Amino acid sequence: MKGLDLGVVDITIKLGKKTHSFNLADQLNINKDDINTELMDQPGKFAWFGVLAEVAHIKALIRKDNIDVIEAKIDRVIRKRARAAEIHKPEKQIEKEINRHEEVMKAKEEYYDAKRDASILFVAKKAFEQRKDTLASLSVNLRGQGLPSDFELENLKHKYKKGRSSKH
Repeated sequence: MKGLDLGVVDITIKLGKKTHSFNLADQLNINKDDINTELMDQPGKFAWFGVLAEVAHIKALIRKDNIDVIEAKIDRVIRKRARAAEIHKPEKQIEKEINRHEEVMKAKEEYYDAKRDASILFVAKKAFEQRKDTLASLSVNLRGQGLPSDFELENLKHKYKKGRSSKH
């Protein structure tokens, strides 16, 4: 099986009044030529996705509660109308009317969208845990191969430039 194409996983979430959009593959990508920066950025990225996942989870819970409120409101209206018309409606019929009501259907759609977003962000957060492990492994392997660190490369560049400028 070939690798999953995460290039199609674009995430948009609203925090307060600001909307954040990003591509998951871009966020998970590891620049192997700059492991030190990747290692330093990892905790911030993990924390950011943790916050996004929690916000999305809370939004889903709020949307779920909203369904209950709307269903209760519609239930009262249906029962009030039935009493006023002196019609006895069986519970199953009332439930069907509630479930078919436009407000309830819209609230359920909003809940399912919020639940999907929360699930995607939960998985993204887990992916950043895996990314951390991958970075640690890459770092150890690069050091084990005797490759210079980014810091050592910068030092060598600086020494080389300094040596060249003193010869001229």
